[in-house]
Amino acid sequence: MTGKTKTPRIAISGTPWTDLGPLGETRIDSIETAFGVILDNTGMFDDPWNTMLGLALIDDYGIRKINLKHRGIDQPTDVLSFPMYEPGEIPLKINDGDPPRLLGDIVISVETVSKQAGEGGIGFIERFTECFIHGVLHLLGWGHENEDDCRKMEGVEDGMFRDVLKVFSE
Repeated sequence: MTGKTKTPRIAISGTPWTDLGPLGETRIDSIETAFGVILDNTGMFDDPWNTMLGLALIDDYGIRKINLKHRGIDQPTDVLSFPMYEPGEIPLKINDGDPPRLLGDIVISVETVSKQAGEGGIGFIERFTECFIHGVLHLLGWGHENEDDCRKMEGVEDGMFRDVLKVFSE
């Protein structure tokens, strides 16, 4: 199986790992494994492990600037996704020797996630897991532009939450 690996790959940038609180204890391979679990749960790909994304973990100041530039909203948010493909255009099969499919980039504000976790009475890892799943689903073409799409996406997120959280808890 030339050119294939056993785990999906994530290029992580942004906030230094020492500033990530509980997430700083999570190894990069756990994030990659969680990514694989999300992809596997969607059932979209024959080989979900030959897939990549970029993940930027930043603060509220950084995500606010990005949110303003790309969405015209001058406030921080928890997660933003920048897909490489339009819905329905993602290559579902990767041939031997092909580069991995690059889904796009996810930007998560560790600061907002931490605030939301505290406000919601849940742990940081639980809230991060929700945001990470949400971001990946956007890269895969899921959206919440209307009530029906929102319900469908929430159902998919809820259906895989425990499996993904388990990766971060091991």
